[in-house]
Amino acid sequence: MERSKKLALTIPVMGALVSALIAIPATSANAAPSNCSAKPLAASHFPQGGVANCYSGSGHFRALIYCTADPRNGWGVYATGQWLLTGPLSSIANCPSDHPYLVDAGYDLAPW
Repeated sequence: MERSKKLALTIPVMGALVSALIAIPATSANAAPSNCSAKPLAASHFPQGGVANCYSGSGHFRALIYCTADPRNGWGVYATGQWLLTGPLSSIANCPSDHPYLVDAGYDLAPW
């Protein structure tokens, strides 16, 4: 942080540009996905899975689930749905056939 201040003093124009970029507030056009939720698919669906939605903000999200082969021990694998932009579409993830039981359903936000 201290090094940034020295550079800003040494090169005033660059410091002004950096300050201008940092001062830009987040708006709904450049905000991360929000108003997100995830839930299991219907219990009758087999293999089990999960569905995720993000309705506000912008960016990508996907369903993220954890599945097991044996519901008694909980050891398993992660599975993901398709990356989608925020909006009305749902990302769906299904447990793989060798780990067909859902342990937990959630969502993942893209780091880009």
